[in-house]
Amino acid sequence: MNIIITGAGAVGYHLAKMLSSELHNIYLIDQCQDRLNEIQSNLDIFTIKGDAKSILILKEVKIEACDLLIAVTSSEETNLLISILGKKFGAKRTIARINNLELTGPVNTALMESLGVDTLISPVKLASEEINRL
Repeated sequence: MNIIITGAGAVGYHLAKMLSSELHNIYLIDQCQDRLNEIQSNLDIFTIKGDAKSILILKEVKIEACDLLIAVTSSEETNLLISILGKKFGAKRTIARINNLELTGPVNTALMESLGVDTLISPVKLASEEINRL
């Protein structure tokens, strides 16, 4: 599987680590070269320095052949835009990290899907669900 992850923070790193152990082709995009160097020294993945909102960067990582695009930067708006662009350029499935729980309602989820965002994930919502489960 060809997987593109945008954002090399804690969430992006954790996802890259998990998915790279399953022998997928992982591309991690971030603007911080130091962070990318640190991650690449620990994981067998491809790293690309740049702005994931850039159409040139998305084409460089062959977005048209992407099976899964996961946008987990610190900016909700950036994640939504990356997912929408990714879907328009051929990504088969897109996931965007959000903070605004209003977007997870049924009407808004349908709207996001129509724009090209297949799945919305909220760390806050996931944490509260886990606390309730425990």
